[in-house]
Amino acid sequence: MAHQSEWKLPPLDGSVAFAELVDFRLQHNSDRTFAVFPSDVSDGEPIHITYLEWCRAIHRVAHILRPKAEFESRQVVGIVVNCDTLMYSTIIVALIRAGFIPYPMSNRNSPAAVSHMLQQTSCHHLITTSASLGSLISGIKAELSTINYDLKIDELPSLYDAFPRLGQETADYPFTPYPAVTNCKSDDIAIYLHSSGSTGFPKSIPHSNRTLGGIYNGPLGADMYRYHKHLRFGALALPTFHLLGLSYQVFTPLVDGTSVAMFEPKYPALPIIPGPENTLEGMKRTKVNAIICVPTFLELWSESEDALAFLAEMEIVIFAGGPLSRQIGNKIASKGVHLQSGYGSTECGAVAYFIPPEGIIGPMDWEYLAFDPNFSIRMIPQDEAQFELHVLHNEKHPLPIHNLPDVPGYASSDLFEKHPTQEGLWKIIGRVDDVIILASGEKTVPAPIEGKILTSPLVAGAMMVGHGHNEVGILIEPRPEYAINPADETALAGFRNLLWPVIEEANNDAPTFSRIFKEMILVTSPDKPMRRAAKGTVIRKATIADYSNEINELYGKMQSSRGDNVEPPKSWEIPDIEEWLMIQAQDINKMSHVKKPDPDLDLFAQGFDSLSATFLRNRIIGSLRSSEDPAAKTAATSVSQNFVFANNTVRSLAPAIYRLIFPLSNGHVPDRHAAAMKSLIMKYSADMPTADASPACPLPATSTVLVTGTTGGLGSYILWMLLEDEKVDRVYAFNRKSARAPLAERQKGAFKDRGLPVNLLDSSKLVLVEGEESKTKLGLDSALYEELRTTCTQIIHNAWRLDFNLAVSSFESNIEGVRNLINLGLASPYASNFRFVFTSSISVSQGCDRERGLFPEESDLPMDVAVGAGYGESKFVSEQLLLKAAERGIQTISLRIGQICGGEPDGSWATTDWVPIIIKSSRCMGCLPDGQGVVTWMTSEVVARAVLDVAFKSERPPSTLNVLHPHPVSWSNIMECVRTALVKTVDHGKSNPLPFVSFKQWVTLLEKKAVSATESDMQTIPAIKILPFFQSMAQADELMCASGDTDTEVGGIPRFATQKAQAVSRTLRNAPRLTIEDAERWVMYWNRKGFFG
Repeated sequence: MAHQSEWKLPPLDGSVAFAELVDFRLQHNSDRTFAVFPSDVSDGEPIHITYLEWCRAIHRVAHILRPKAEFESRQVVGIVVNCDTLMYSTIIVALIRAGFIPYPMSNRNSPAAVSHMLQQTSCHHLITTSASLGSLISGIKAELSTINYDLKIDELPSLYDAFPRLGQETADYPFTPYPAVTNCKSDDIAIYLHSSGSTGFPKSIPHSNRTLGGIYNGPLGADMYRYHKHLRFGALALPTFHLLGLSYQVFTPLVDGTSVAMFEPKYPALPIIPGPENTLEGMKRTKVNAIICVPTFLELWSESEDALAFLAEMEIVIFAGGPLSRQIGNKIASKGVHLQSGYGSTECGAVAYFIPPEGIIGPMDWEYLAFDPNFSIRMIPQDEAQFELHVLHNEKHPLPIHNLPDVPGYASSDLFEKHPTQEGLWKIIGRVDDVIILASGEKTVPAPIEGKILTSPLVAGAMMVGHGHNEVGILIEPRPEYAINPADETALAGFRNLLWPVIEEANNDAPTFSRIFKEMILVTSPDKPMRRAAKGTVIRKATIADYSNEINELYGKMQSSRGDNVEPPKSWEIPDIEEWLMIQAQDINKMSHVKKPDPDLDLFAQGFDSLSATFLRNRIIGSLRSSEDPAAKTAATSVSQNFVFANNTVRSLAPAIYRLIFPLSNGHVPDRHAAAMKSLIMKYSADMPTADASPACPLPATSTVLVTGTTGGLGSYILWMLLEDEKVDRVYAFNRKSARAPLAERQKGAFKDRGLPVNLLDSSKLVLVEGEESKTKLGLDSALYEELRTTCTQIIHNAWRLDFNLAVSSFESNIEGVRNLINLGLASPYASNFRFVFTSSISVSQGCDRERGLFPEESDLPMDVAVGAGYGESKFVSEQLLLKAAERGIQTISLRIGQICGGEPDGSWATTDWVPIIIKSSRCMGCLPDGQGVVTWMTSEVVARAVLDVAFKSERPPSTLNVLHPHPVSWSNIMECVRTALVKTVDHGKSNPLPFVSFKQWVTLLEKKAVSATESDMQTIPAIKILPFFQSMAQADELMCASGDTDTEVGGIPRFATQKAQAVSRTLRNAPRLTIEDAERWVMYWNRKGFFG
């Protein structure tokens, strides 16, 4: 080894073509080893293929491919072969050396996919091994014959034509070099590669000498060269047409001098099929000291102590191409294996270290990546904890494909999350297009859940589904020995039971909305396996298409199911109903590990979610329908969608069911709601302390403000303005803890999403606080709580649960939080000078009589004005608590805030709000609803500034103010602005404006769309999901049209008095009317978020 030739890195800026690099290695490094493979003798030395032999083989094949050298014409030549790795690597480089552009293609692609790739690259020449791929080649010919596409097909040259003395060639063996390379340019396409095709036909990616040089001037090349010892990589199982295999079996050795272990050639027989056992044995026999493989093999090797001992001897064990479960990875790493996740893409190469510099990544952080600082990247927040990687084009690392709208670069569609404690480390968690968006707007990232389930020995494949539905499901492909006929209900139930322990493990680590119910497990049929890409990953789009009927049927059963197999209660008396409900709730809620639900506690505080409520509602309906009592059968038709939400304890559900069956016993619903609110007011005003009666401390010259909910929409704007306000000395930004990301990252993401100045978050006046309002001392340690008590001059309480389905009791923790913040204010040394501003809502008016005129800016209102959804009721309860706090010595102001819309600088308006839902749905339906009445929407910055006007007003403001736009605009006017902006921004002036129809006509069309709506329909027409809301708007619109009323808020919302609010807030008083500029900002924001698809 000491006498081997010196290895030099070539220039990797494209100035030396890869075709020329072959001749350089032949001339200067012919003695070095390119590849090794096991000898025929089981314990013999591996066979070495030197650069002398490999480069000569490349020249020989170049002669065969193009006997007369000609470097001006650079045709594309496709490669679809089933051959030994050594010959595959040779044919690729031989084509480059002969002046062709090779395009290696997976032989697992369909004839249609190969035909598509040939046409996409104007490729009319194909090299293949027809003896083993005859049916594929016939299919390609048939595809192309229909369009008269010419294709020349040649057989792959013989291994012996390339390697006449396999493993034995010396310099004196006869050899005729191919003519010297000419006409090589840095930007010439050197090779085409294709993506995996997981979302459709594979994409053809052209790589030039320059872009290839950029790829191998980093983790896949130069980094390997700089490693302190020679690396021999075990890459036996990698397909050569894939970037990972192509790198380790072809270009990485050619650039950096590493050697590669392959399976021994079996020509003329078929090549060895890689498996975990023969791959491990091959690596042992070739004496590798580094491994690159797919996760599947590691999962199987982890079960063998012998295999783990061998892996621990390696310098590095890299896995790539898919996720490795944390449980298995931790087991492997704990055995002393230097395990590392690898990341790259066909479009960008490897942008993260494959062999990280020492000390960057700890041994148990194997699933995290560190990005090479020589690459330009940016991470784009997708929500609080998920980021999409963008790789940016630069001169050192140019990119072949650009798809970013603002700068040259590539949006990877790969989702990452940060290491919880170590800055600069990232973990890939899935794909942007894999994220499942439920009907609720919640987002499920499948990879972690699927990864856990794939650790089961029962499972060969797992794929979550559920876009547009209220719950997730999962499609499971059993391993062959556990395959079942999914149509056999008994076999299906048995398999689900076997699988259930690992599903429960996955559910333990998943958010509640991502948990999988046993009823939602779908199993593949043995004759219809999951579609897979060449690297073994599941092709989601194709597999979903294959199982679309089964998936739709599963969700159809779930939606239409009425729990027909559930035994009804012993009788329809309340005690028996309660006992039955306890059994059902416990059964449904098993995954929360609550042994027995408390009948008096909110079910949603005991682990229930919307899916649990759906299942319980279905069981209630099923039990009523199966009853022999005609009254019970009739009652089954009266169970509303909101039934469990509105009666959210077992104790309240039982009499609610009883009253459905025996309606004469029904109490007055508003009375029950009012009683619940009154009870909460009494509970949380009891023992309320009084502020210090001694003279209050005067307020300091500058304010110290505690503001809650700053990662939300309005909260972000309030925080922005507080940090810019010179009258504010310190801001405590209080938010609940989240396991998904540190508060600093969540706050930064919130500012970025809204275009707010992120640099302000570095201000010395900002203190980020994580706590829990509903806990004693806000869940803070005593020192910090005391700091807040003694220094804060104002509280702006903006955090609140947003859910219009729940009963008021489900907001009890929010109400308790108000009381705890009141306690903080009442204990302040500033006493009567202390000010508490609460962002209430116009929803406190939901039960009012609209005939009584403007809703007043008064606090002394009857409780029934707020009766309705629990959200508005909880805000009303909190207003009453603040009135009592004012009686005890501090200043309190409740701001009843109306609809907030996107504001400056970039129009950010959550796409889950009802207005953007109307806009998106209208584009797909081909018309916009025209409504009677006005809108009092206010932009985010106007509302935030109005809140601060109240907080810092020198005189004491009134206790209750209505914050709505004092200068409304008509619905017709604002919709005209929106439709104009759609044409300009989304359609670039190439479409006609959407026509207007009446609200009733629009809803009628929506109802028709909803009748047979598919998952895809609900994605493109999201208004289907909240159809009852729009039906009520249409009904109100009809009444307004009939009465000729044009001044009422669209949808029948009462008009509010705002004179007092205008007197206090100059911002509100002078708020500009909404215009086309506002609409353009909204549409630009929605379009930038990909909302219009």
